[in-house]
Amino acid sequence: MSKNIILLFCLGLFAVGCGSKDKDTQDVIAPHTGDPVVEETEKAVSPTHPAYNKAVEISEPVAAIETEERKKEDLALEKIYYVHASQLNVRSSREITQNILGRLELDDQVIVVDYESVEDDDFVEIKIVSSNREMKASEKYYVAYQYLGEKRLPREIKQKREKKSKYFVIQNIASKKIRVYERSPSKKHQLVFEESMIPGKNTDKLRTLLGRFKISAWHKFYQDYKKRYAPWYKKGMIDPPPAGAPLSEWKKAKYMEEGRDQPVRGPFGWYTAHLAPDAGGQWMHGTIGRGKDSNRFIEGVGYNRWGSTGCSRLNNEAITYLRDLLPTGTPVFKIYAKEDASDLSRVSLYDELQPLSTTERPAEHALPFNYVLTKSPTGKSGVKDLTMDRMYANNVIEFGTYKVDATPTVVQYYPKGLVTDYFNKKANYGNTYNLKDNELKGFFLVDQGVLKDYQHPSSLEVRGYKQMPIPDYIQID
Repeated sequence: MSKNIILLFCLGLFAVGCGSKDKDTQDVIAPHTGDPVVEETEKAVSPTHPAYNKAVEISEPVAAIETEERKKEDLALEKIYYVHASQLNVRSSREITQNILGRLELDDQVIVVDYESVEDDDFVEIKIVSSNREMKASEKYYVAYQYLGEKRLPREIKQKREKKSKYFVIQNIASKKIRVYERSPSKKHQLVFEESMIPGKNTDKLRTLLGRFKISAWHKFYQDYKKRYAPWYKKGMIDPPPAGAPLSEWKKAKYMEEGRDQPVRGPFGWYTAHLAPDAGGQWMHGTIGRGKDSNRFIEGVGYNRWGSTGCSRLNNEAITYLRDLLPTGTPVFKIYAKEDASDLSRVSLYDELQPLSTTERPAEHALPFNYVLTKSPTGKSGVKDLTMDRMYANNVIEFGTYKVDATPTVVQYYPKGLVTDYFNKKANYGNTYNLKDNELKGFFLVDQGVLKDYQHPSSLEVRGYKQMPIPDYIQID
């Protein structure tokens, strides 16, 4: 039996420690906005804040702009208030449950109807005066009072809160590809990153959720809160296995936390990006292995015979690059689509079932990314982001260069049939979950980063920002 087959068989024996589709912990952390960053940094600004004085230049960070101390009883009834958060959940009742009717945004206007001060919660009943957002019909509407301001936000603060991310991420679960684009007003977005990934296994409980999300937090050497899996690195633990070590080495008891029955060391890899809202615990993260070793656990022969428990798993060098590139708040779109291109002469074609049809073009904009992975529990690893004190030899785990692939590649799609049934779990044929052809609507143009006449397959679960449709900037007719 070859080493590759042994490796892949072993990989199939464990499910990497992503969360399940149970209630999202981020929704518990951020029940009022659905985004932990917004929840903490975008509360109402006091009407006496210096930013309202046009002669004063505000240099403080957004996180430092806080509301004055007030109770919900301090709000005046039948008075217009302005939404000061970039997104604010509207609920049909005071309970934090599956009752979100929609979301308001910056400068939407509401009137406070009642606050029921006897209730020990953050909710006030409102009437919506002005908003461009769609809202489900309800007898009553409730929002958290902390995000309602007496005046429109000062222009400078509003610009900070509504600032659009320079990049966006599209994960095509069908083709097992993750791509990052730099936005363009012309909708001809520039591909800056393309890499293979491992999505969830093809079972009802483990398939990757589709939808619109955003990066809510980054973690280095992440460990699940139940500590079911050992972190890739942790002070006081034995160092992880060396480069080239087989999977069996990463499963040895000596590499686990003392006193814990853990099946594998470091399944979340070097970095983990948490997604929100309602992401079902399905993050974007690295994997076991060291540096370039990680590709063995992502792109091995027949690599799609196994998968995660829903998370999107990348090699460690790739996720380290994304940690440097993508700030919190970056949009992440998970789709399931056939791939195409507006100009086939500018893309590569990947066809695993017909290798002679596969074409490769020289990599464009393939800039080297130099990194130094340190023992520090936080921070980025790009060389330009490291301070000298963090680069002392005894603080360095490893260093290297990752070649960023920015050449668009179309993965050939095959509909469910005799061929795909035979190759199911043996090859990447652009249809990870082996769906029927009539379930896939539209195309994903990989060279422009846009969707043409796309709809999510009805058989796959969609979460995230359900009240927010796919934005216009990644759609074309």
